[in-house]
Amino acid sequence: MRLERNATTQPRRPMRVFNNPDVLVCAWYVACRSEQLRSGAALSCDVGLQRLVVFRGESGRVHALDAYCPHLGADLGLGRVRGETIACSFHGWAYDGSGVCVDAPCGGSAPRRARLRAYDTEERYGLVWVYPEGEAPYRVLEVPDLEGQPVRVHRARPEDVPGHHHIHHLNGVDVHHLPFVHRFKVDLHEIGCLNTRSSERPDLLDTTTRVPATAGLMGRFMTWFAGTPLEVLTRFSDATSASVTLLHGARLFGGRFASPGLHYLIGYTPLPNGDTRLYITYLTRRRSGPLGALADGFLLRLTRFVLGHFRREDRELLAGIRVRPYSLTPADRPCIDFIEYANGLPISDWSRAVLPDETTSQVAPAQASATTNA
Repeated sequence: MRLERNATTQPRRPMRVFNNPDVLVCAWYVACRSEQLRSGAALSCDVGLQRLVVFRGESGRVHALDAYCPHLGADLGLGRVRGETIACSFHGWAYDGSGVCVDAPCGGSAPRRARLRAYDTEERYGLVWVYPEGEAPYRVLEVPDLEGQPVRVHRARPEDVPGHHHIHHLNGVDVHHLPFVHRFKVDLHEIGCLNTRSSERPDLLDTTTRVPATAGLMGRFMTWFAGTPLEVLTRFSDATSASVTLLHGARLFGGRFASPGLHYLIGYTPLPNGDTRLYITYLTRRRSGPLGALADGFLLRLTRFVLGHFRREDRELLAGIRVRPYSLTPADRPCIDFIEYANGLPISDWSRAVLPDETTSQVAPAQASATTNA
């Protein structure tokens, strides 16, 4: 049971999807790291309150099924992998990657109900991703500027962070916290943020943030180094995973060179207690030769340094935050757009049943006609 602070004076009114720990949308979630799943290994993992077993068959392919054996309910994560099947350690009933029981040694032929739901999986960036349906309509998110290119990656250690992953995403589109938390010396009215939806991919939301030149010596240096305004491109997929490119489209050193961009990708695992396991992957285009490898390593370390700086300043606030988005203003339009985008996503069968009258999709009704701050 989750204890609710200020439950009577500041009650939380759950929304349909946004910041709702009982709801999981149809999206790609991180199940585990690839290195945790050697050939022939099985592992139980939780995505919210959905317990899964992921296992790697002898072919190297990763499968994901509901975790509990239909026979007497043992956790299949304790089972043994045989070829492309997982055998329960309790009575030996075995299931293939599609969830069909292919062997019931203790009871003759298996009942027709002895079947598990199977889920789509993909390995990318050294992570095992799982989708709450048998076949996902699209693959795991890529960084737009790096699509189809060979990349070099550096994976940070997974980190458990307080709160819902939507709150961490919302922090990325809330541009007006920059002067107060990160001490950017800029005019709030000059910061621009534009959200763009795709008609072909309703799961995507692109956010372009433009920050004008800051005051002082550092501001003059950044104007010379990367031009102005500084642009950040964030692409969300199902309000769950996100790719971020810093210095997007910049011209460096007074316009002499095109910026390679500083790229990272974020994946999440919702935890049963309502918190989140965070996976950050730093990426750059793979360059050839020893000098290329050195350049790649420098860009990956620089990206990690920059993101680490901002995360340290955000950490304390995000750890204690409790978002109730019912008093937003027209200036909060980028946040309103993100919340409405999240609330419109399809809900998966991994969600706890929520009565319709317990939830809302409405955000700041008085601001429905607010214009985008771009």
